[in-house]
Amino acid sequence: MSEQSLTENVFPAGADSDPDPTNACRPEVYAVLGQRHASKQGLNVIALGATAVLPVDISRDDNRDHRMPPWSVVAIPATSLACGAILVGAAVTILPLAHPEASSGAIMLGLLLQGAGAAFTRWASARQVDRHGPRVPTGAGLASCALAAVCLALPSQAAMLAGMLLSGMAFGVLQSATVADILSRAAPSQADGAGALWNVAYDAGLGVGGLAVAALATSVGFSVAFVATAALFALVTLFALKPDGGIAQC
Repeated sequence: MSEQSLTENVFPAGADSDPDPTNACRPEVYAVLGQRHASKQGLNVIALGATAVLPVDISRDDNRDHRMPPWSVVAIPATSLACGAILVGAAVTILPLAHPEASSGAIMLGLLLQGAGAAFTRWASARQVDRHGPRVPTGAGLASCALAAVCLALPSQAAMLAGMLLSGMAFGVLQSATVADILSRAAPSQADGAGALWNVAYDAGLGVGGLAVAALATSVGFSVAFVATAALFALVTLFALKPDGGIAQC
């Protein structure tokens, strides 16, 4: 039987249809399918090899300064973002220990509110940051962090839920505001370094928040630890809102 007649027998409705199960076990079928598979793999190898000879533009302007921006230039937005991350990291780490009066369902609801609040305000604040600049949203985010920390210091389930929601919303605003601020402060050639510093502030804040606030709570208690954190945020807010804390190109 020729390959064409065998193919028509196995694939009666065309090459894309399912094979006839009565003929699928015949040796000739395996031979035809093997040839088809080999031909397809050959085409794949040829296509993959062709990509190696395609022109690729890997040129880079070596005259540009690709160093990190000076810390003095990006300190305010980086520290502001770290404050929001510290609060979120601390709340996620020690929330059940800090609020034994809250039920497990309330703890889970608080974590949900924090994440949802951050996602919403990060999106909602972007237009405000783009139209009017990052200074006021940064100050509002830091002030909200201080208020959220005070709420988390209170031995109340309702206050805990309010603090978790407010901390998430503040963190979302700070993410949008600080990424715009830190990129506008750095020189265009230092944008990659500025982005790296933003990510360092984000991740370091999350880690430091859980570690530092928990360590402080072991000595002075959870309520005092959250109040001390709120005082730190209030201090950073004052620096962020200073007139000379505006955008400075490096």
